Amino acid sequence: MTRHSSIRCTAYLLLLAGMAWMAAPDSAVARSAQLVTAGQQADVTMQSSQRPYELQRQFHRARTAFNSGSSLLEAKARVDRVIEALPDDVEARKLRAHVLLTMDRPEPAFLDARHAVALNDFDGEAHVLLCESGVASGHDEWAARSLDRAAHFMLRDAGLYVRLSACALELDDITTSEALARVAVAREPESPQARLHLARVFMAAGQDDLAARTLLEGFERRILRPADVRRNLDVAPLMDRTDLAPWRRR
Repeated sequence: MTRHSSIRCTAYLLLLAGMAWMAAPDSAVARSAQLVTAGQQADVTMQSSQRPYELQRQFHRARTAFNSGSSLLEAKARVDRVIEALPDDVEARKLRAHVLLTMDRPEPAFLDARHAVALNDFDGEAHVLLCESGVASGHDEWAARSLDRAAHFMLRDAGLYVRLSACALELDDITTSEALARVAVAREPESPQARLHLARVFMAAGQDDLAARTLLEGFERRILRPADVRRNLDVAPLMDRTDLAPWRRR
């Protein structure tokens, strides 16, 4: 990502976070992002209706196996059948890319994510997957381009912003990573995952005071528990700070 595009991307993300994701935003940028989200959902619905019954059942069972964590091998085998019959099924390509990433197979995941993006360049989740798999497989230029592209969509939940922020951190773009993490918290203020990740980004930027303040606010608002922090190796050292001492035994 060029310096100019990174600055532009960061400015947009900070604007998005400042809007606090109002229910009826007035800005043209926000309206455009909402239209993109609606378009992505329409594509998902259309693809589901176009799958023959047996392939739709295979896709549903693959997604269930993956989301439940019951069997990655089953999830891959089932989604393989869908893609074999429908190689241009964007949702199936995204699902298999996610499964392959979880199986620590980033190179084939990268190929599936590239295929999904080629089929629908307006799919924010596909760009997140391309960014993740690009980082994991050493395709940093592809990852940086997808980071910039995905950051301009209204992604469906805080988790996707956290994942994209983590990619930015891997690409040493801490400014964009922080902006994405702030959007995640603005999007879902009650999300422990988003708050823990924002603290992690602050630590990576050498801003431990801000990281501790983020955790403290989470404790006080009953969003975080000390156990959540201790389980997260990136932010666990913050519990040794004196300002978090009252929460150590809880």
